[in-house]
Amino acid sequence: MIEVYPHIFVGPMSDCRTNSAINTVHLPKIPCHQNAVGYTGNLDKNHPNYLWKESSSDIFFNTVDCDGPGYWRIEIFRKFLDWTIPRYNQGKRILIHCNAAQSRSPAFVMFLDAWLNKKTWEQAYADMMPRYPEYNRYAVSYKLMGVSIFLRDHWKELLDYNPNEQSA
Repeated sequence: MIEVYPHIFVGPMSDCRTNSAINTVHLPKIPCHQNAVGYTGNLDKNHPNYLWKESSSDIFFNTVDCDGPGYWRIEIFRKFLDWTIPRYNQGKRILIHCNAAQSRSPAFVMFLDAWLNKKTWEQAYADMMPRYPEYNRYAVSYKLMGVSIFLRDHWKELLDYNPNEQSA
């Protein structure tokens, strides 16, 4: 677990925690979302916790690494902000983890920093690389760029989102 920005940590599955000492954004479908919701295989898309399940100190997202942006949805990033920003503003420690901490979790950390500081994609990426150089090195070599492509393509819309308003 590495503190990339004050109170914001990125980590792999081995850092996965479910306790109130640190608020945790769990990005792996397997096993985190599956365990939290209580299913194996695939969840029905009409299930109320299909995209996420939250508690006071944890949120579990139904996400996987993929090579294209078609899997990702705006609602995932909006919910991420809705859940994360109040905790961040309260000075709580937040761990954002995925399986290897090399694509999804650093992308979400980069997005959070960019949203907080209204950075362009280029600024956010340039700021993230020296803080966490593993970001995208793995994703590029394995062609798992879906989350990065989605963020880049929807950057302005996501940065304009106001978590204090209801999600569309």
